[in-house]
Amino acid sequence: MKKNNKRYLNSAFALLLSGFALVSCNDNEVDFVYNQKPTVSVAQTSYTVNEGEFVSIVLTPSRTINAPIQVKLELLPGGTATIDDDFSLPGTPIGIDEGLGADGFMVTIPANASSYTVKIPTVIDDAVDDNETFAIRLSGTFNLNAVIDQVVNVTIKNVVKDELDLTLSWDKTFSFGGQTYSLCEEEYDIDILVFDAATLNPFGNGAQTGDCPEHLNMPLSEYPDGEYIIAGYLYNDIGLPSLGLPEFNIPITVDYLRGGSSTLSGSFTQSTGMLTSNSQGDSGAPNGGNGDGDLTVIVRVKVQNGVFTILNGSTVLAQGKSAAKMIDAFKVRKALKHKK
Repeated sequence: MKKNNKRYLNSAFALLLSGFALVSCNDNEVDFVYNQKPTVSVAQTSYTVNEGEFVSIVLTPSRTINAPIQVKLELLPGGTATIDDDFSLPGTPIGIDEGLGADGFMVTIPANASSYTVKIPTVIDDAVDDNETFAIRLSGTFNLNAVIDQVVNVTIKNVVKDELDLTLSWDKTFSFGGQTYSLCEEEYDIDILVFDAATLNPFGNGAQTGDCPEHLNMPLSEYPDGEYIIAGYLYNDIGLPSLGLPEFNIPITVDYLRGGSSTLSGSFTQSTGMLTSNSQGDSGAPNGGNGDGDLTVIVRVKVQNGVFTILNGSTVLAQGKSAAKMIDAFKVRKALKHKK
């Protein structure tokens, strides 16, 4: 009788263990359902931005997890915008070498983050563009901690820059003693100055770097409505007047550009009032400045309500040293500048 009871107890114990096993198995099934990977969604799948703005793509996991989520950004073919020229993609470069298909960039959503913003910078350039487009696919990468498969389309609109760029050049070759020389190679130095046309007082610092050509940038934020005279001041004549050469003209050419504008881009070369090989430079050059060099007016620039207008007036306001008011206003500034 005791032997039968023992068998009964053994059977009951085995049944109890099998019950625990079933419960454990059921628990695992519940955990499996609970641990399904979150799905990452995007706030919107189409964006339109101006050049220079960011495309801000908001990624939102369906639930937070205590592990990072890696996302691949893949540029799709067919767009008109060019990566690195018109926009750039953030993150770490990845692709075929890592066994992840087409090349792309990896960004990481931090652990426990409820959302994450991918910022794609766009470039404001000088080109006059129609709307440019690109598309990117967002997918999972190495850790596959979430499910994501989204395509985002972006349109970049052309923007006109709030500045005018002037490139001023005067290089010319001449012969002396059987040799050919270049004005720029010999450091024939013309400073580019800006004057307020209403007062003839110097305005700003112009472009006085010693470079040939010089580059003058005129942002609207620094040039209020008004009219400005762009002039060339001969700082270093490199001894050219003393060589006894037949006199020749040294015109200044202006290449002007307002980035993104279809109407304000071109070139202009002086035809009157220009410097010549006999023009005198600053007597203090190249080691100082006395403000007594020759001056020539190149162009005028008018600013009104955010619009630049470049003018070549029929009346020459300055030729050589004839612009006495501008020279007088400028002498003190030039002398002080080179004594610092």
